[in-house]
This record gives sequence, structure tokens and C-alpha cells, in this order.
Amino acid sequence: MAAAGTDDIVELAGRLREELDEGVLGPMAVLVERMDDLAGTVAEAPLCGLVKACLDGESFVVAEGETIFFSSGFGLPGLMKTSRSGLALQPDGIEGQTVFRSSFPAFSRADQPEGRGFLVQRGRAEMLQVALPS
Repeated sequence: MAAAGTDDIVELAGRLREELDEGVLGPMAVLVERMDDLAGTVAEAPLCGLVKACLDGESFVVAEGETIFFSSGFGLPGLMKTSRSGLALQPDGIEGQTVFRSSFPAFSRADQPEGRGFLVQRGRAEMLQVALPS
């Protein structure tokens, strides 16, 4: 299932949350691209509800957005930061503290080509290389 645009997101997020709450759906993955564009829209509240239901259960949530968005501790970014887990690809160095509340190991920006970064699990970071398509 996919949704594009705030109206579709509101509808799908509401339906998925309801089905999660009722036990109709089992664990799933929710992927949100450009989450920062949804802040302050009518889609924010339903998406917060869906993310919370996913995090309370056994579902997996991936959200993509700008670092500055995830530096907030309220609303969607605050919810996304509760597990202190995620990926930081080609980080600038500030993501460790602002997003994950932990420090990344020392690294050189030159050593962070496309696809390289850190996997952070519960605040612990380790180097990661994502395979790129050929």
C-alpha cells in the first residue's frame, strides 16, 4: 500500500492504525519519505498515531528527512527518536547528538562516500556500508 499527498496519507494512516489496534494486522513496516514535509499538515496527527501504534507493537518504522527536523523532541520527530535507533548516511557529525543523543565514533567526512554512514541501535553507533546498485 502507498499513499501520496496529505489526504491519502490521512486516510491510509488512520486505516492502518485502526487495523493495528484491532489486531487485524500483524507486524509490518511503515516507510515515510520526506517526513519533514508533513509536519504542520493535517497528516501529522494521523501519522503520529500510526507511528505510535507501530512503536508500541512489533512494527518497523523508517522515516527520511532533514537532520534539522529530527532535532526536535516534540511531535513526529520526538516519536521517531524514542528508540534512539536508525541510519545516518553520509552524516555531517551533528546527527549523533541531535538525532540519536549519542556520539558517533571519530570519522572523516572524506571517508563517508555515498552509501556509508552509521547504524545506530539504542544509542550505540557502528560504521555501516549500504550496497549501491551497479
